[in-house]
Amino acid sequence: MKCVDNFERLRIEGKNQFNGVICMQDVYAVAQIKSVRENFRQNLEKHMEYVKLAARNRAKIVVFPEMSLTGYERELAKAQHFTTDDSRLECLAKATVDFKIAMVTGGPLL
Repeated sequence: MKCVDNFERLRIEGKNQFNGVICMQDVYAVAQIKSVRENFRQNLEKHMEYVKLAARNRAKIVVFPEMSLTGYERELAKAQHFTTDDSRLECLAKATVDFKIAMVTGGPLL
């Protein structure tokens, strides 16, 4: 397909259409991070680093592993849970706006 063959050239020229074919340039990021057990702050900082990296690479969405915010500690899930209006998640919500990116993060929700 001509769009695929010339995709890089068109991206460099800042174009996304030729000969009636529209080239999709969506980028999706998957962040396979290693979370730190019971350290929400450090895990949050790591999420922010990867959100910024994904945004710099023009990703539309970045997906993190399940329980990535708390570490995969099922026995501690109740003690570390989040609520839908949890203030600890505000910086992630703000980052989606600031960096124009969607994200899927993981953590226990009650």
